[in-house]
Amino acid sequence: MKVFLMFAFLNYASLSSAQEQEPLSDTLAPPFSEYTSYQYDSLLQVNLLIYNYNSDLDDDRTSDSIRFISNGGAHAYYHLEIKLSGSGQWMKYQTFYIDMPYLSNTVEEMTQFAVSDFDGDGIDEVYLNIDNAFGYIPNSLEYKDLNSKKLLLDYEDGELHVKNFACKTCHTKHMD
Repeated sequence: MKVFLMFAFLNYASLSSAQEQEPLSDTLAPPFSEYTSYQYDSLLQVNLLIYNYNSDLDDDRTSDSIRFISNGGAHAYYHLEIKLSGSGQWMKYQTFYIDMPYLSNTVEEMTQFAVSDFDGDGIDEVYLNIDNAFGYIPNSLEYKDLNSKKLLLDYEDGELHVKNFACKTCHTKHMD
């Protein structure tokens, strides 16, 4: 009993002193920090790291918003949300998780996330590789013949569609 009480007191003392210290997020900048912001989540009671990018995905000559929102975990995973300029509504892809939402600059660098004109139609698409322990395709999308965790979000016929990734204009072999 004495050992348990001592352990409980030491844990309380270490938690109390940890709360008085400066948070690490204020002293260490995340990768690609020029694209990051924080948003307070009242349910989790933590500031969630968000990566924000812009690209014209619907070819209306106005930037659309692409963001990845952290789940708040110690090893954070991020789900995708997109807001097209015309609709003004966020489309949430809450099962499309990646752990490094860093924008790849070239096809050769593509890891988990890239924006480019992959199908040669003159409009940028979003490439997303959700091949990890937490990323999955929900049942509502499986009926559309999605059978890969390498996805392309493509604007066609006035809306954003999720497809299997197949690059028609790329000159390098992709990870299949």
